[in-house]
Amino acid sequence: MRRAFAALRCSLPTAAIAVLLGLTGQGAAAPPIRVVVNSAEVTLTPPATHTAGHVVAPLKPILASMGCTLLWDAKTKTLTAVRGRSVLRLWPGKREALLDGRTILLPLAPMLRGGVVCGPVRPAAAALGAAVTWDASRQRLQIAVAGTQPLQPPVGAVTREKAIAIATEYLKSINCYPKKVIAVEAHEAQAPANNYWEEVAGRGKIVSGAPLRPCWIVHFDYESLVPSAWMEVYVDAVTGKVVGGQQTR
Repeated sequence: MRRAFAALRCSLPTAAIAVLLGLTGQGAAAPPIRVVVNSAEVTLTPPATHTAGHVVAPLKPILASMGCTLLWDAKTKTLTAVRGRSVLRLWPGKREALLDGRTILLPLAPMLRGGVVCGPVRPAAAALGAAVTWDASRQRLQIAVAGTQPLQPPVGAVTREKAIAIATEYLKSINCYPKKVIAVEAHEAQAPANNYWEEVAGRGKIVSGAPLRPCWIVHFDYESLVPSAWMEVYVDAVTGKVVGGQQTR
């Protein structure tokens, strides 16, 4: 059989050999992995790959297509994704992630590929409320999300710098400002007016199921006995009033 194939190979041009190999299934390339959010395919650079049974791909374009507000902190190498009331934080090289302040364990640690944060898509998307299905025959990861858009502060409202100043002074006024702050960031998103810091200060009670409002979420990373300690202050984007927050516990 080998001699017959060798003789046939010698008598055929290169193009014909390529066709023959394709028909016999040898040398056929696997189709590329596609990631689709609702009905729109997400452009991914670098492309998605299979790693240890999971689809690993650039997370920022996928989460952005889901309607998430994204923040990359270059100092702490933290990717934060906010969707509705859910906040997910990921770190390249760490399987541990934070979802609404709770530690969750990812099946694979995210990684940097050419400066792009790549990670297991299914657990990241599912943590933020998406339904994820895998179509093996089409090599397609389908992500279904309800169409929610972040509420944006109106033009002329509180600026980012002002929001950071308000949050800083507020924490100092209730003696909760960290002794050693590592980084401070702020991003626009929906946030619940949950009265969190008022309860910490002994001035009120946390409001369960508080309505969402357009806010600046001011995030403080700081040194503590608790690993990756952080706290957040929600500053109303219109009034500049501190309306809520959360922190590691």
